[in-house]
Amino acid sequence: MAGGAAAPPKKRKVIDKGKSSNVDKRFYNDAAEKTSQVRDKVIDMSPDLIAKILEVPRPLISENTIVYPYKKKEQVPEIGKVIDEICDIPIVWVDKNTKIGQKNLGLSYRMLNRIILCNINPRGHIVDFGSDRAQLLYAIGTGVCIDLSFYIFNLIYNASKVMDRRQNLPFPILITKILRHSGVAFQPSDVVMHAMSLINEGTLKKSLGQAESSHCSNCAPPSSGQSENCS
Repeated sequence: MAGGAAAPPKKRKVIDKGKSSNVDKRFYNDAAEKTSQVRDKVIDMSPDLIAKILEVPRPLISENTIVYPYKKKEQVPEIGKVIDEICDIPIVWVDKNTKIGQKNLGLSYRMLNRIILCNINPRGHIVDFGSDRAQLLYAIGTGVCIDLSFYIFNLIYNASKVMDRRQNLPFPILITKILRHSGVAFQPSDVVMHAMSLINEGTLKKSLGQAESSHCSNCAPPSSGQSENCS
């Protein structure tokens, strides 16, 4: 406005039906650009802050270093090459709305996807995914250097801009640690989030069971006198 003080940045609201705590919701609701204010404390979010909280160093990047998230368009592999690497059951990639299912992945990538769902891009359940997750799986599986803190920062920042009743707010435990680090005062009524269960041998057996079930569901029903086992 002419002649007056500059208007504060517009705050974007995120409506959540997930399991995030009330303090985490306040963090996302008050997120404006790359800062957020919670109980009179201003938090300056950055990949470096996330790296410090997680104690995960960021990679040293030179001009020709390929790092995910990719910094240059020409570094992004073609989606067909990605699908050939991560999928045992091929899919036809139509456009950006095409989804890849857990059942399409090879066993090692199926397990890697579960790890991502528990640690890197947390979700309450397995869901079909698009090119972004596929590129992440491909990058990890083929040994591309990962800037984890920058990736997480992008997920948090994008979540703060989305207004979707189905949107689960990511990283409630990480956000809680960031708030404590920034000196936000917690109250007895605040809900404390706990980590998901560990990935173990039972997780592997479940994945193998899902793969076998998916394979058998594609078999034709046996005719009279035929074995019910899938070949």
